[in-house]
Amino acid sequence: MLGFWIVYRFAAGTSPLRPDEYCWDSAIFQAVGKLWASGSLPYRDIFDHKGPLLFLIQKIAYHFPNPRLALYTIESLFMGVSLCLCRRILQMNLSRVWAFAGTLVMAIFWIPVMEYGNLSETYSMPLVLLPMWLQLNHLHSQKTEHPYWKATVYGLCFGSVFMIRPNNGLLIAVITFVITIQLLIHKRWTNILYNALALITGVLLAILPFVAYFAANNALKEMIYANWQFNLIYASNLQFSMTWQNFRSVLFFITPAVLCLFLALCSFAKRKVLLGAINGLSALAILATTISGVGYAHYFMLHVPLIPLAFFTASCLIKETRSGKWFIILACLCFCILSIRTTIQVFPNAWVEPPTTEELEYEEDYDRIIHTVISHIPSNERDRVAIYGLPASDAEWIIKTDLRPLGRYCFLTEWHAQADPSIIQQYSAFLRSGRAKWLLVRGDVITSPEILDAIASCYQLHTSSNDHEASYMLYQSIIP
Repeated sequence: MLGFWIVYRFAAGTSPLRPDEYCWDSAIFQAVGKLWASGSLPYRDIFDHKGPLLFLIQKIAYHFPNPRLALYTIESLFMGVSLCLCRRILQMNLSRVWAFAGTLVMAIFWIPVMEYGNLSETYSMPLVLLPMWLQLNHLHSQKTEHPYWKATVYGLCFGSVFMIRPNNGLLIAVITFVITIQLLIHKRWTNILYNALALITGVLLAILPFVAYFAANNALKEMIYANWQFNLIYASNLQFSMTWQNFRSVLFFITPAVLCLFLALCSFAKRKVLLGAINGLSALAILATTISGVGYAHYFMLHVPLIPLAFFTASCLIKETRSGKWFIILACLCFCILSIRTTIQVFPNAWVEPPTTEELEYEEDYDRIIHTVISHIPSNERDRVAIYGLPASDAEWIIKTDLRPLGRYCFLTEWHAQADPSIIQQYSAFLRSGRAKWLLVRGDVITSPEILDAIASCYQLHTSSNDHEASYMLYQSIIP
């Protein structure tokens, strides 16, 4: 119920309260899912650098009569399951009441970093928390041998997260690494071998169906490029521009990692080496991933699973040791107070309300522009339209129409080209090939001289429309 309420009130990109608001990345994911449901193929026909499982979730929603309601339900279930798994982790050491209270704190911290919902981190969350629950349960049992079936689950979850966005599965890898070191210390060679095979089996069970599907559709190369090669290039080019305005936000976003680092030191001081290693390595890995990248709030959703880990560790230390327990309680209490205070401040901006009359009028004007421009394209040629470089917020041109664009790079083309400049060369060659009979562009996003020259050489302006912020231009091919 809490998961459904949070998505309803804080996820503007999928909340039924805002049926015509799609929001940036969420809009791109839905556009890809809609096109996949109608016969196009991600990566080959439309490009984005997230994994196929994320787009499959969107595709499933677009097989329902009301995709918005379907996607809201799916996202709410993912969030609800995540909260349930947090409670299960905490109930290993805490009473039901305190476990539920800790889960509420996780939900409270989650709200400021979920932005507008329907993001890769949200769908990765239960796939990270399920292995964490099993891993901490194993450590809590103090058994020296690790069950093979749990390793299979770790692999299945890691492979699934890899098919959403690879870096979201970092916590699974870190805690699995610590367990492996523990087994090495106890010289459980046979157990390590069988667990390794089980882990690999789980990963393959998650990945191979997608590999087989895209290979069968002659798009495996494109899928590997988008989901792996491009992401590596993209990650190596990330630049985090820290300003005083976002510095305060980042300080709040990383508080779960800071709490875990504090608890790691406490664990080592109390000779709880495994707990110390898990907390310390997990915190450092997540800090390295989030602070080294672009400072979007939703990137810091990777810190959310650290909260049940921190509370679990704190409860272990408080139960098993007496000295210093009040410092641990105080640290956890400070984190809870800071999370509540920050979320209360975020509430007014994050709280989703039905659209105002002014917003409805703006959306009607925008829809009118879309349908006016599209009406100039004959219905039998709407699969021969190229779309160049629309920002994510303009994904509605695909979501709300029957366009099935040609050319893979429909959205954020020049932004993607900052990571891989060959994208511009590929798209310029595509425009000159004559495959597209029509070209739809937003006038203020074209800066590439190569693209401008291709448009001037091969297309003529057919019609244009302006809204409050941008101009949209429809060109017709002049290539015989």
